[in-house]
Amino acid sequence: MAVDDRERLPGRVAFERLIVSYIPASQTKADDLIDRLMAMDTPSDFSLRGLERDAEAVMDVDPAAAHSVLGGVASLRWDANGVREHFRIARQHADNYVTDHNYSIALAMVDEWWESFAAPDAAQNRARDNTVVLGNAIERAVEAGRFRMAHEYCDRLNALRPNESPHAATGLLERFVASLDAGAFGESNVQRVLEIAGALQHGEGVRGAKAATQLDQDEPDSFLFRRFIGAAPATAAKLNSKLADEIGADDDLMQDPGLRFIPLFVGVGD
Repeated sequence: MAVDDRERLPGRVAFERLIVSYIPASQTKADDLIDRLMAMDTPSDFSLRGLERDAEAVMDVDPAAAHSVLGGVASLRWDANGVREHFRIARQHADNYVTDHNYSIALAMVDEWWESFAAPDAAQNRARDNTVVLGNAIERAVEAGRFRMAHEYCDRLNALRPNESPHAATGLLERFVASLDAGAFGESNVQRVLEIAGALQHGEGVRGAKAATQLDQDEPDSFLFRRFIGAAPATAAKLNSKLADEIGADDDLMQDPGLRFIPLFVGVGD
């Protein structure tokens, strides 16, 4: 798939929900490696090692694509440092929106939500009319608690496709931003709560599940932020208890956002 065809994503079921949004970096043989990465369904260590060898084989021809693939493989191994290192090199060879976009996806797959927001923000600034890039930026902004920015991305995405239905998150983000504007709670405190939740999840060594993070509105100015994890419900309950204790020990967070913004881990594993 060439860069000019980047709006048409492959209709495949991937091992992880995000890999299908990778954008090939060029029109070279290395694109086949990214196609294989996107097509992987529950990859074995054997298949990942094979992809790594093939990526190394095209390193001299297309180092940006090769390292992007290796970064994607690192994300499937849940190796955050490997993701960062491969994309650091990929960006040296191809400092463009494609690399930024793919980097953000790989970071999101290893649950590095705050870092994964910076990369798509850079990507959408370089490709402001690309709906695939904007769609990814919306998801990453929501995961990082950057709801105003997610709302702005939605507005721009909807304007780019006026004959299609608005992005699914549009209405809910509008209500969330309205609550922020009304002073119901502060976005910076919401981000602090999510940072605590993220630290607890990482501390337990629990990986995010395929299901996307979900924001729901329970009642006016009250929201539930569900983060799905690949763990048993009992593990999710343990994390929720720890999270409640952490927030309860912080008087500022008990006041703002208090019970008006509640993150909840949902275990969807065995």
